[in-house]
Amino acid sequence: MKVELKKNKFSSLLLNYYIKKDILHTMKNYYQCLNLAQNASLEEIKTTYRIYATKFHPDKHQNDTFFKERFQEIQEAYEVLSNTEKRKEYDKIFFNRNNINSPEVILTVNKSKFTVGERVIFNWTTKNVDYIVIKGFGTFTPTDTFTTIITKTTIFNFSFQGQGGITTKTKEILLEDIKTEPPPIVKLDVDKTYLNKNEIAIFRWTCFNVVNVEIIGYGDVTNLNEFKVRISETEEFKFIFKGKGGTQNIYRTIHIRDEEDKIKSNQTTINKRIITRLKKYTEFSGRARRKEFWYFKLICLIFFIIAMILDNRLGITISYSSYGPFSIVCLLLLLIPIYVIDVRRLHDVDKSGWMLLLLILPYIGWIWLLILFCREGTPGRNKYGLDPKEL
Repeated sequence: MKVELKKNKFSSLLLNYYIKKDILHTMKNYYQCLNLAQNASLEEIKTTYRIYATKFHPDKHQNDTFFKERFQEIQEAYEVLSNTEKRKEYDKIFFNRNNINSPEVILTVNKSKFTVGERVIFNWTTKNVDYIVIKGFGTFTPTDTFTTIITKTTIFNFSFQGQGGITTKTKEILLEDIKTEPPPIVKLDVDKTYLNKNEIAIFRWTCFNVVNVEIIGYGDVTNLNEFKVRISETEEFKFIFKGKGGTQNIYRTIHIRDEEDKIKSNQTTINKRIITRLKKYTEFSGRARRKEFWYFKLICLIFFIIAMILDNRLGITISYSSYGPFSIVCLLLLLIPIYVIDVRRLHDVDKSGWMLLLLILPYIGWIWLLILFCREGTPGRNKYGLDPKEL
C-alpha cells in the first residue's frame, strides 16, 4: 500500500501507525468520543473535555476498567482536537480516507409552520451515517426520531457524521402569527328574580369586546343596554354575547309567585312574624329587612308595655319602680331574640354583628347604630346570604 506522506511530523507518525496496523478504516472518531460536531470550536472542545473528564475519571469509580479506558479515549481525543495542527491533520486523514462512504441524508419535518405549544417531529433517512448531533439537544442514532415542543421561531442545526465525513443541515421552524382577540366580558343584572304575574322584568348589562347581543326568542338587542319584558309565567332567558374573541352564553330565570302564595303572603299577620322570630330566636345567620326588624321591635315593645300594665294593675311591682315579675320575665324572654334580629339587620347592610359593640359608646355609638338600622339593605346576594326581598 502506497501512501504519499507529508513532511509534517505528526501526520507522518499518525499515518505510519495506522498503515502498519492496517486498520485505517477503524480509526477512532475523536469527535464522537467527546460528543462534538466536526466544526466544534476550541472553547466547546475544552468545555466538553472538562465535563467528560470529571464524569469518567477512574478515581470516582474505584478504578473500574471501563472508566479507565473511557477516560484514556477522552484524553486522547482532547490532545488531538485541542491542538490546531494535530486536529487539521487528523481531519484530513479521518474524513478523506474513504470518499465513497460520504454521508447521505434526507431530513423531513411534519409541518413548516406551527403555533405555540405544538409538537415538532423531525425524521431522517440516512446512509453512511454513524450518529447525528443536534446543536443544543444532544446526540442521536440514525434510527432515532427527534421531537420537541415549539415555543418560538427556532433554527435547528443538524450534523450527520459518518466514517466518510460530515453533512450539516439547517431547519428553521416558523411560528404562525396568530392574532388572538380578547374574549367577551359581560355583567348582566336583573332587578328581581321573583315577580308577580304580569309584572315587568328588567335586564341590564354592561359588556366589552362584544359585537352582537341576542336573546333567544326575542331577537337581536345589540343596540340596547337594557331589556324589559312582561312576565306571565316562570321563564328562562338565554342571552348570547358574541365577540371576535368568542361567545358567552348567560342564563337567567324569572320565577312567578303562585297566586295562592301571594294571597297567603298578603294575609300574613304581625303575630306570625313574631312567632316565626321567637321560634328561631338563636338563628344568627341570614338577613332581616327593615320591615321585619321594625315590626319585631314594635311588638316587643307592646308586649313589654302589657307586662308592665299587668304588674301595676295587680300591685306586684318592685318598690319604687314600674317593673314586676311579668315585665322581668317578658324582658328575659325577648332579650336574645332582640339581639338576634339586631345582628341580622346588620347583616342586611353587609355589616358584622360585632358592630353592636358600638352600644358601649354613649350617644355616638347609639346614633351610628340607629343609622345602620335605618339603611336599606344591600341589593342582591351579599356575604351573609340572599336578599330577603327576593325570597
